[in-house]
Amino acid sequence: MQILHLGLHKTGTTSLQKNLFPLCKIPYQGMHSPDWQACKNDWLDFFTGKDNSPLPSDTSFIYSYEATLLRSGGLESAGSVAQQIARSFSNPTVLITVREPSALLISAYFQSLRLRRSALGFRNGEPVYRQSVRFMPFEEWWERLDGNTEISLAGLLDFERLRAEFESWLAPEQIVFLKLEALRDRNPAYLSKLRKIGCPAEALENFFSAPAENSGSDKKLLRERAALSRLGWQLTKPGLSYPLSLALRATGLMRPAEKIIYGGKAAAQKRISVRVLQGIQERYRPGYDALV
Repeated sequence: MQILHLGLHKTGTTSLQKNLFPLCKIPYQGMHSPDWQACKNDWLDFFTGKDNSPLPSDTSFIYSYEATLLRSGGLESAGSVAQQIARSFSNPTVLITVREPSALLISAYFQSLRLRRSALGFRNGEPVYRQSVRFMPFEEWWERLDGNTEISLAGLLDFERLRAEFESWLAPEQIVFLKLEALRDRNPAYLSKLRKIGCPAEALENFFSAPAENSGSDKKLLRERAALSRLGWQLTKPGLSYPLSLALRATGLMRPAEKIIYGGKAAAQKRISVRVLQGIQERYRPGYDALV
């Protein structure tokens, strides 16, 4: 059995890589594994067609790297990635973790703020449009991302086309989409999918009992608070600002009863645009909902 987890960004990948895959019954070779730096370039050369598979076709393994599709050429190259996998492995299963589109993009935006830069995509395997986003409002950030969908995360949110590209080379049962929201809720069907690809009960229990990655730590909260304060925002609770809570409420991702606290004087100018998020919902949500 060969499990190839290809992303996407901001869909709980770090937690899977640290708390689940290493405890499965088959060897793990991916992000956060001890030998990842030694084998990373070999894998990327394989996915871009520059080299053969790093492992024999009948070897059992789990591979995981959330930037695989972006660094291989984005949505435009998804079909060629699927072709490489189909040609090179005897029993592959492609695993793609996804997330509600608006929530995914908001998470990516906040990461850009924390890092003070935005790598909007990859060209020839290297980041492009790396620049300061310290004062870049969400709407402008999204326009730049959306204007380069062939190399950016935005293109990969076309889930219907992404699935079609993989199904042109692999059987439907060889392609598993996992929704982060359903995984967090311990959806029985999703747990069954994970068990089928070699994740034992004890590994799943470890995954669910581990603290969520990138949330709750003092350092992370301090960084996020500093980034938000530069935009004139205040936190209502760890990781949530007034503009963010307003946007989530408007798009139906937040219960109306949630408490909302207004931000600083710049909040009106810097808030996450509800109009933009509604457009993202209309454009990408149907494809997300269609994934089983």
